[in-house]
Amino acid sequence: MIEPTETLNPDDKELIFAIILIDVIYLIAFAERYPTERQVKLIEHIREYEPTLQNSKFVNAIIADSLEDKLSTDYTRTANRILMNMSRIVSDQAMCEKIYAYAQEVALMGDGITPNVQNLLDRIGDALFL
Repeated sequence: MIEPTETLNPDDKELIFAIILIDVIYLIAFAERYPTERQVKLIEHIREYEPTLQNSKFVNAIIADSLEDKLSTDYTRTANRILMNMSRIVSDQAMCEKIYAYAQEVALMGDGITPNVQNLLDRIGDALFL
């Protein structure tokens, strides 16, 4: 977690949280090529009920649709970009913890925590908390 050099207003923080949250849950879901049915249902639930995503419905829909396409066609490059950007822009401890908790939930809804998924969780944790 890197301390910001400028102060963000609450709306900007919420928007950043929404973007990173969607990035992370889709990143985990596509870690083993395609999400399981349980992961899809959990993601739908998160997108429907997470208050911050409800405040950013436009962002929620646009990012999810484009991200799903990017992850299915070029997972590695997209994942690396997400992780690199995440480590630079998320600075609120509570947001980091919430994002990581959702990542773990989505991972648990897969077909098990494979080495690939565990590695990704470790990288997400590093990006959020270091």
